[in-house]
Amino acid sequence: MGDGMATNWTELRTGLLDLTIDTFVRNDSGNVPVLMMLGGFKFSIATAVYSELSRHTQFRWPKMERYGRLATRQYTGPDEDSVTLPGVLFPDWRGGHGQLDDLRVLAAKGEPLQWIDSFGRVLGWWVIEGIEEKQALHKQDGTPRKVEFTLSITRVPDDQMVPA
Repeated sequence: MGDGMATNWTELRTGLLDLTIDTFVRNDSGNVPVLMMLGGFKFSIATAVYSELSRHTQFRWPKMERYGRLATRQYTGPDEDSVTLPGVLFPDWRGGHGQLDDLRVLAAKGEPLQWIDSFGRVLGWWVIEGIEEKQALHKQDGTPRKVEFTLSITRVPDDQMVPA
């Protein structure tokens, strides 16, 4: 039984190593997985990678006063739905220096963008409310080797979108 377990462990370890190497080779060949799309902008290792996704969804429960009793609450529907995506870019390694500029151009158009997650699910229409940028590790010519960013997006109603 001991030899069988050692063989299975070796096969598992070899399989995991092969899978890891295959992933790196595939990514270097240009077939980079897309983590998310916002409008036409693809978040991936080749462009911008967010380090985490924080989503805050609110619902409306207005308070209704009642004489001589505790106030009650009534559900009146969904409210704000917002997402914060902090991330980091290493422009010399992948993607170049124009990624945040591309996002700013999308935001400046003033149009809602469809959000599609990595599973291909369409998560509705969203607007870019803010892009924060922090540069570090500058070269002698002033270009940063590291750019941290935070993207803030908010959902807009799907029924507000009318086809052109």
